[in-house]
Amino acid sequence: MLATLHSFIALSGLLVGLALLPTPVPLGLPLIAGSLALMVASSARARRRLRSLRGRFRRLDARLYLLEARVRQRLRPLAEPLRSTRPPHRFRVRRRRGLRTEFS
Repeated sequence: MLATLHSFIALSGLLVGLALLPTPVPLGLPLIAGSLALMVASSARARRRLRSLRGRFRRLDARLYLLEARVRQRLRPLAEPLRSTRPPHRFRVRRRRGLRTEFS
């Protein structure tokens, strides 16, 4: 019952975050990140799916890695579930166009 409630709240937050993403006020991205963290923390299926997506799409993996690094000091409960979805390959840091990105 509690997992269903968490999933509902996370999905609602994800949809609202997607709707707020193009607005000038940057509320969409933190809401999406929080929703993903809640979904990953409460569902093994979501964890497996996000790990698979991160392994398949390097750019998504790099962005989520940067998000983990930024919120690690301030919001550890948000960073730890996202960290658990890292794909099982080794990372090598490389700079590209001024952005720090991760590539295997």
